[in-house]
Amino acid sequence: MRLGDLDALKTTIINICGKCSNNITDYDENKVPNGNCAIWHILNIIDNAPTVEAGSIIDGLNNEIDDLSENLAWYINERNRLLKERRPQGEWISDYRTCKCSVCDFITVIDTYNYCPSCGAEMRGDKE
Repeated sequence: MRLGDLDALKTTIINICGKCSNNITDYDENKVPNGNCAIWHILNIIDNAPTVEAGSIIDGLNNEIDDLSENLAWYINERNRLLKERRPQGEWISDYRTCKCSVCDFITVIDTYNYCPSCGAEMRGDKE
């Protein structure tokens, strides 16, 4: 759908066609003078073209956005819940220089992660 200003379109047609047709500036949708029939029909079609109020389009789009936002929030929450259910539990196994994930044996020097950067296991308990 393409929104436009139909009154401006009519004015443009009248201005352009008025230069080459007689009395085109005296457009009256109830009177179609001889010789200007096609132009008058075009202007009449424009007058009777279906229109849509911009406010109703904006309201409809806002409702669509609200619905999409609610659905997106639900999907994100559901995805996070499912990921948490599937996420393995692990712990950091430390020696004096490195830490190793108890799930996938990923080795790091930082044990402050709440999860393993390699396998995503949630780390529980105290870090040794």
